[in-house]
Amino acid sequence: MAAFTLTGLLVTSKPVDGAEVTVNGAPNGTTPATITGLAAGDVLVVLKKDGYKRVTQTVTVPASGQVNVDIQLETLYGYVSIDSNPKGAQVVLDG
Repeated sequence: MAAFTLTGLLVTSKPVDGAEVTVNGAPNGTTPATITGLAAGDVLVVLKKDGYKRVTQTVTVPASGQVNVDIQLETLYGYVSIDSNPKGAQVVLDG
């Protein structure tokens, strides 16, 4: 009987789970995600989650075994500029 070897990735995200995972452009669920059946070599892993910056990372998949990829997500900050007509309008955000 031939030995079976698993080739793949275990992708996790911090500080939160649930980031969308794509590998070489193909959707692969959300973190934490185990992706198997990959060819050995470099793959492009992308994580996306609302409220966080998109992360792109090249990962080398081994010829046999699994590589763990732990990606730190950074909070996405922004600002809002409001111009009202007529001037002086009351603006309420989030409630």
